[in-house]
Amino acid sequence: MAATQTVVGHAETLVHPGWPIAIDLHHEFPGFTKGADRAFDSLWERREPLEAAGVSCWAPDRLGALVVESLSSLRASVGAGSTDAEVERIIRTVEALPVAERESLARLAGQSGAAYAMAPVLATRGGAPRPAPSTSAELEWDLRTSGGGTLVSQAVAALYVGRGGSRFGLALRLLWPKREELIAGYAYQGRSRWAVATLRGRRLARGFAQLPGAIRRTWRTSGDVRG
Repeated sequence: MAATQTVVGHAETLVHPGWPIAIDLHHEFPGFTKGADRAFDSLWERREPLEAAGVSCWAPDRLGALVVESLSSLRASVGAGSTDAEVERIIRTVEALPVAERESLARLAGQSGAAYAMAPVLATRGGAPRPAPSTSAELEWDLRTSGGGTLVSQAVAALYVGRGGSRFGLALRLLWPKREELIAGYAYQGRSRWAVATLRGRRLARGFAQLPGAIRRTWRTSGDVRG
């Protein structure tokens, strides 16, 4: 089994030849802007038993799952048509909740640190706009979502706020990840030297093509905050 840390460091991607898909094992989740421990404790407190593939395990309850699904969709919603539809579906789901459940969802979002990112889902249609970010985590969320959640927009956001320590080290990992990291990040596209070299070339070409737009969006979004 191959494993690699995602470029912005929030998960490990696990790959196995016998698995039909790669699995991301998260130790934090984008959109929970108050810290991973706070997010986990809030969701764990509301856990429910779930049977998956014949095995009983703990999982978030209905509202906890709605928080996670909301953040996952909102992270990649800008300019991604099908994902915009997912966000609209979630908004309709929230609007259909009984008042007491909507209030519970808003409290859970606040307790877990998801309230800032979930503002488009929690706010009533036509309500007040979300306030400007007040922390680096909130700013990073705005920066990464302004680019539709692409790898390049995530990376530029992480570089801008200085996530993960050395900007030089992160930039180097972005440009030239280790072979096993590359294979794990793009599961089942081949392990030969030619396959890996081709994958590197395509990845670099796609990244450099997206980079100018990501930089412009980052500058514009951060300018809105500075202004």
